Amino acid sequence: MDKWKAELLVKMRMNKITQRTLAKEMGITEEYVSMVFNGIKNPKCAEEKFTNAVESILAKTTVQ
Repeated sequence: MDKWKAELLVKMRMNKITQRTLAKEMGITEEYVSMVFNGIKNPKCAEEKFTNAVESILAKTTVQ
């Protein structure tokens, strides 16, 4: 597993963000999120897009 994926999964677990929540934020399926984390799919800019989506979720939960 790529380092960024492992770090992002840890951050998600620490903040109780599910793959379902991440998928919804990104407008993609939960299955696709899983495929990216498992290395089946390797889209361009995945690190940036996934990280930005997690940060967006965290920003929303901090504001509330």
